[in-house]
Formats: sequence, C-alpha cells, structure tokens
Amino acid sequence: MPGFLSRILPAAAAVLILLLTGCESTSPLRGSAVQTEEKQAGQLATRGDYAGAAALYESAAAAASGDQRTHLLLMAAENYLRARDTVSAQAAFAQTTRPPRGDLALHYRIIESELALARSQPQEAERALGPSPSPAAPYRLRLGYYRAQASIQAALRQPAREADARMRLADLASDSAERYTNQQQLLRLLAAMPEAQRSEVRRYGHPHAPGWIALADALAEAGADPLERDLRFRAWRSDYPNHPSARGLEQAPAGAQLPYFAGSATNIGVLLPLTGPYARAAESIQDGVMAAAFSMPAEQRPSVRVYDTGAPGAVLQAYNQATSEGATVVIGPLTKEAVTMLKSAGILSAPVVALNRTDDAFGAATPGLFQFSFSPEEEGRQVAERAMREGFRNPAILQPASGWGARYVEGFSLAWDALGGVAPTVTDYAPEEHHLADPIKSASAGGPDFFYVVGKPLKSRQLRTQIQYFGAADMPVYLTAQAVPSARPSDNLDLDGTRVPAMPWMLPGPDESDDTKGAESGSDASAGETSATGAASSPGDAFTTDGDEDMLQGVREGALLVGEGYGAFYAMGFDAVQIALNLPSLSSGYGIVDGATGRLSVDAAGIVHREPTWITFRRGKPTPLPDL
Repeated sequence: MPGFLSRILPAAAAVLILLLTGCESTSPLRGSAVQTEEKQAGQLATRGDYAGAAALYESAAAAASGDQRTHLLLMAAENYLRARDTVSAQAAFAQTTRPPRGDLALHYRIIESELALARSQPQEAERALGPSPSPAAPYRLRLGYYRAQASIQAALRQPAREADARMRLADLASDSAERYTNQQQLLRLLAAMPEAQRSEVRRYGHPHAPGWIALADALAEAGADPLERDLRFRAWRSDYPNHPSARGLEQAPAGAQLPYFAGSATNIGVLLPLTGPYARAAESIQDGVMAAAFSMPAEQRPSVRVYDTGAPGAVLQAYNQATSEGATVVIGPLTKEAVTMLKSAGILSAPVVALNRTDDAFGAATPGLFQFSFSPEEEGRQVAERAMREGFRNPAILQPASGWGARYVEGFSLAWDALGGVAPTVTDYAPEEHHLADPIKSASAGGPDFFYVVGKPLKSRQLRTQIQYFGAADMPVYLTAQAVPSARPSDNLDLDGTRVPAMPWMLPGPDESDDTKGAESGSDASAGETSATGAASSPGDAFTTDGDEDMLQGVREGALLVGEGYGAFYAMGFDAVQIALNLPSLSSGYGIVDGATGRLSVDAAGIVHREPTWITFRRGKPTPLPDL
C-alpha cells in the first residue's frame, strides 16, 4: 500500500544504510595510494561524514580495477546511502558489474536491495537480496542481509517473514541500541499476530521462536504497569534461562523500558470538553465516536461512555472515573493542555488515544499513550514527498503573512531538505489583499517547477487563478486540505487540476450526483489543524482491507450533516474508535487501519500517522489521483 510504504520506506532505508561501518575490504587492495584513501574514507565514515567517505571511496575506485574497484564502488554507494544521497549512490552502483560469487556478490545484493527500497520498490528489493547468506559469510554482511530482509518484509506486509528475519538479526546484533530496538519490534509483531501467523513463524524453524512468542504473550498480559511487566519478564526468564532476548532487554539503553502492548477495546471511555469554547468540536467528535460504535454488529460493539472535561483540570478526574467504571481504552482528551496533563500524571492504567499532541510528542514513548491529531507539519511533509515522487525539484511556496501557515511550510521544508531537494522560495502574501501579482511574480523569479499554496478556501482560489493569469497557466499547484471549501462542485471550479491531500469522506459516493451535498466540510473553522489522508475500511480490521464503501458513505453523510467546519472532527471521532479497536496491531508498529480521515499507523513513539488520498478536481468534482 503506497501510503504505508511512503511512511515506512524512508525509515527502513535509514536503518538499512547503517551497514558495514568501518569495514575491512572484501578484496585485496593494490597500491599504497588506494589503501591510504580507503583508510581515510573509513575514518570519515566512523566520524559520521558519510558524504566525504563516499567521495574518497569513489576516488580510490578510479585508481583500482577488477574486484578491488567493485568493492570500493560498493562502499561508495553504501556511504552515499548513509548520507541520504540516493542519486549519487545509484550512480556509483551503476559503475559496478555483478560479481559471480562470494562475499563481494553478497555485498552487491545488499546494496542493490537498499537502492530498490529507497525507490519504494520492495518487491524488487526482495528479488535483489536473494537467498540467505552462508554461516561462513563475514559477520557484517550477514548482519546487513537480515537488516535488509526485515525491512523488506515489513514493507511487503509479511509479518511472519519479518519476525523470522528479526529473530535472526537478534542472534547477530552486537550494538545495544540496535539490539534493543530490533527486539522491541519483534515482540510487538508477535503480540499482534493471530495464531495462524504464529504457526507460520514456528514452521520457519528458528530454535528460539517458542520463547519469543511466550515472551510477547507475557508482556501483552502485563499491560501498561512497568512493575507488572518486569515481574512477568522475570517469570518468563526462569522458564527460558538461555534465551537470547536477555541480552537485548536486560542490557537496554539508558531510560529504555520493556515494551508495552495495548489490550482490546471492549469498554471505551471518551474524554471531551462538551462545555466551554471547544464544545462544538467536541460534539462533532462525540457524534463520530457514536457513529463508529453503532456501525458495528451488536455482538462486536464496544460499550461507550462519555465524560465532560470542559472544566479546568477536569481531565484527571474524568480519566480516573472512566477507568474505575471499567474503561479498557480511553479516547481523548482533545486539547493539548489536557493531553499534557494526563501524560504527566504517570502510569496510565488503560491506554489512551489522545486527540492532540504534546509539544514533546516525538520524544520518548509514554507506555499506553497514543497521540492522534490533524498536524499541519505532517501534511506539509506529505506534499513534499508527493511532489518529489512526481519529479519536481524547484518549489515556490506562497504562505499567508499572518503566520498561521508556518507549520505547513516548516513540515514541507524539513521533508524537502531530507529528500535532497532545492531549498524552496517562500513568499508571503497579505490575506486581506485581492490583487496578488507582486507575491506571485516574486515567487516565480527563481524559475520554480511547481507551487505549494498555503491558504484557506477563498484565498487558495484567488491565488490559483492569478498564478494562471500571470503566465503560469500550466504550472502544477499543490494546496492544503483546508483549501477545499465544499462538497459542491460549483464552489471548486477554480481548483480544477490542482493537487490536494483530501480526507476520503469528501470523495463522491458511487451514486452521488453533483448537487446532492449542500453542507460545507473541511472549511475555515477546522483549517488550523486539518490534514488529510487515506481510504476506508471496516471497523475492527486488524490490518488493511480493501475498504467498505457503505461505511465510507455513512461517514461522508454524517460528516456533511455536522455542519460547516466541523465535518473533519466528526471523521476524527469515527477514526479514534478505529484506532482504539485496533490498538493491538497498531501498537505492534505493523498494523494499518484505513479510516475516514486517512490511512492510519502508529510509530514507536505512539504517534498516529495518516497518509493521504490525493485528489484533483475535474469540473469542480474531487477525483482521486493514482498512488505513486
């Protein structure tokens, strides 16, 4: 699934390219000059200067021949990948010839698979990687192989194969941080697996598979309490005294904890500010929560209770009341301040699907806390990734001078830089002005090949039409999700041809005519925190399905009935239930839920990520764009 892949593959590539630091040569070197350059390159790599190391390896390769030259070029490609310069890595790799056999051939296969993963081609990466290495192969190459194999199988969504690769990686990894991270990922995978997949893991024949599965179960049963997890781990340790997991979990990096696995959502407590300034948004979320619960068959439907957190400081009391009344999962609170207060309170006796993010959300994970929000930074990142995949390289950004769009631009710029793009030209415009020739001409001065327009509906339409008027009629234009004013095609005619990350519930249903929807959705009232992503699936699916059009139609209609500006919050409430129902698989780092707000996944820090369904407009009607 492309949305999933766009999120996981950059992280996978970052892990994979940690290969072979300070490695010895796999072929004898000839000439003192070549030897000197290779040594210097290794020293630079050790200090983290991967670009410099790669350049020296290439320089040394120019004076070498045969296997020696191939070895040096592979080292150059490897270090370019570490430096996230895939273009140079591919260029260095293209100068090599496939070795027929031996360690050099294995190194070639690893680099070839890394490059395929960097291109978001996991099937090709799997083909390139080939069969498992011989036990006699150099340690560093065996380690690199299983790193690659684990990431490939994660990208292909093959959990049993990924688990087997991670078990073999666990046998090899010597770095304490890598060992611990890999073992956490392995245990989360196993905890989320149905028995059929566990049986498949056992069939692969890893001798420690039964112990790994037993440990995953023990930690899952322990819940969020770190003392209980420690007790369960010690009891398991006495049953499996020679199991290699002790090396990773008992010698974990400072501050690390035993992994936490969320339980099932049978009773859901919902914390919302139903009184006070956020009441309208809270009511919309509540409607979405109830719609999601009642969309399920009666025998599968969770119990839902709602608690008002509108009074100052009410969130802790509401959380304690919800858990004392049997809540197994809590949805909410809504405001950043309330989420921070709950996070600071200590151990969470029941997992929380928070509806906002704390300022330190991307730091160390808080066991049991999952943070779900409409992040402008993430939407900006998604625009950058889409534009790069479409082949654009020189962006011009138009943002409001009032400053509210800065978070979108920040997310875009950080992602664009990481992807190796040219620094964007960022130009402010005055939101109150109607004639925007000056900022458009200023933004166009650098010869951009696309525009990213950060604006609310009216201003986005004005900017788009004036970009066309001032000589850039064919210039690709990306918009924010909040630029879409309405489900009425007549409101969107000026947006024809633009590219937008849109919430899937905005898309027309199979029998929907152009004039059936009158209420606005995704408008200015929700604009400050709106992102858009994904496709839809049935509630309760542990992993991605092909989607449920009836469910999506119901969400669409419910969201539109909510009223102007609050449809996104309705869809958010609907998806919060999807997350709660799927926490066991999502908290594994592997599961995906296709929801009303987007394709949802959870990273190791407990952050819920959403990937977009990209649309364009034809005669004002939203139309899905193909995945890239």
